[in-house]
Amino acid sequence: MDDVAEPARFLIEEMFWCPAPFTDLYGSVAHFKPCCFASESHGPVGARSPLEYYLGPELSRMRARMLRPGRDRGLMRGICRRCAAEERRPGGTSQRVARIRAMAEGTDHRLLRAAHAAGTGRQPLAIHGPEWITRVGLAVFGNRCGLRCLMCNPANSSAIAGDLGLGPCPPGIWATPQLRDAYRRDLERVAPGLARISVSGGEPLTAPGLADYLGLFRELGVAQNVELRITTSLALSPRRLAALSDDLGAFGTLSVDASVDVVGRRAGYLRYGSDFEQVEGNLRLLQRRLPAVALKLTPTLSALSVGYQGELARFAARLGLPPPSPGLLVTPFHLRAWVLPSAVKRAYRAALRNEPALDPARRDELDQLLRRHAPPGAFWLLMAYLKQWDRRHGTDAREHYPELAPYYDRARTSVLAQAWRLTSPRQRWALQRFFEL
Repeated sequence: MDDVAEPARFLIEEMFWCPAPFTDLYGSVAHFKPCCFASESHGPVGARSPLEYYLGPELSRMRARMLRPGRDRGLMRGICRRCAAEERRPGGTSQRVARIRAMAEGTDHRLLRAAHAAGTGRQPLAIHGPEWITRVGLAVFGNRCGLRCLMCNPANSSAIAGDLGLGPCPPGIWATPQLRDAYRRDLERVAPGLARISVSGGEPLTAPGLADYLGLFRELGVAQNVELRITTSLALSPRRLAALSDDLGAFGTLSVDASVDVVGRRAGYLRYGSDFEQVEGNLRLLQRRLPAVALKLTPTLSALSVGYQGELARFAARLGLPPPSPGLLVTPFHLRAWVLPSAVKRAYRAALRNEPALDPARRDELDQLLRRHAPPGAFWLLMAYLKQWDRRHGTDAREHYPELAPYYDRARTSVLAQAWRLTSPRQRWALQRFFEL
């Protein structure tokens, strides 16, 4: 790594460069984006093929800006603001920095050196084809998912979209013949350089076309050479999961990121429609059927999960899994981990500080997270949201979060009006629809 240490440092500190627009073919359920952390999208998935997007004007301009000397403030305030914000925090890092460091620790340093040469003005870096693409991460099955997770949204759950009256879910690239054919042609071009294929949703393991999609990579002769990464709630029948095990195991490396935030009955409340015993059984089934799987829990850190990460870490250790690898929830804002009252946050911090299942670095990270200040009114919107949720689903948040009971009893759904100045127009519409139903 020594010979690329300086280029990596330069790209991190002297420039605002990121590998994603160079190496990734990425798209959400409905829109193309440079990566999953991007704050803006680049048009609908159905308007062009993934490779046409990669070679199109939006990513080409973004790559050119990243290769200019200095740190592009426009990117840091715009589409890349999430990573920029994380890097500004004391001791903070970001997905951008993690990707660069991972490339430096790897064996292929060509792109790092080429980007460094371009950034220092020694040699331009032009892209005319898919030669740098190593990752494909497209939500090819649309938003098909039967769960109604409290922190989710219509774009990623067909069940929530139906509740909000948004009609049937988008079918996704793989269920639309014209889009599927164009995508197959793109994959034939990028297949030789692929190192990772990511599949997400929705809930990809329940998608009818998953076996055919995975079979395509076997047909292209690349499955044995790439990592398949699946993001899943594991809320599906064991029979269905067992039937998919041969298709999943055909790849050189299989990584499964299990979206498990908390344990026990609380998990069924937070990810409404799931059965925690079934999820635990599926985790064990994967361990038995695919012993080489890189299986880990990837909780979403929210107001309803942050205080229970010690419990989750103990559960992971009991199953022989690595420590959970959490991701921080950003939207909806009223479910962010730090919106909780000071008394609740102090209690959580005290419990987490004394949790032996958490390593010191994770304890410090959670402690700092719970020290953040929330915008006024955010917590009371959360309480109103939970009361409305419970009314619609016949549940009771107080059974699962007794520490919130005193506040729950005082909450009024009329606090929705207070949220208007805190939300975007799209969030306001979704909240309005939620509280009307």
